[in-house]
Amino acid sequence: MAAAQQAPDTTRDRAELVALEHTWLHAQDAATLDRILAPDFVHPVASGGFLTKAQHIAWVVGHPRPASTRVGFESLTVRLYGDAAVANGAVMARPVAGRPVRTVFTDVFVRRGGRWQAVNAQENFVGGR
Repeated sequence: MAAAQQAPDTTRDRAELVALEHTWLHAQDAATLDRILAPDFVHPVASGGFLTKAQHIAWVVGHPRPASTRVGFESLTVRLYGDAAVANGAVMARPVAGRPVRTVFTDVFVRRGGRWQAVNAQENFVGGR
């Protein structure tokens, strides 16, 4: 009789991906984004276009979030599929003035060369509170 196969321990991978999501959420500099995003990264946007890695980085760096706006995850889940992972969650941005803004997102990661990188990101505005 063959020995029962154990499911791989995914604790470390989940922790790495959660930490990467937190870093990404607060990143506003090109070097950090360059490390997180894979060369073939794609970001579908509401206008109907698709941003490349370079375009995404340029947009984030060119449109910095006001320092007074606080952002954080309302929820974050990570599902692992071998060397691929999907993160889903909700983010709340709370400006000092104005209404908070809530978005939901899906990020897709792959492990290449021993590290996780995002290959796809999409978010949708779902309103304020």
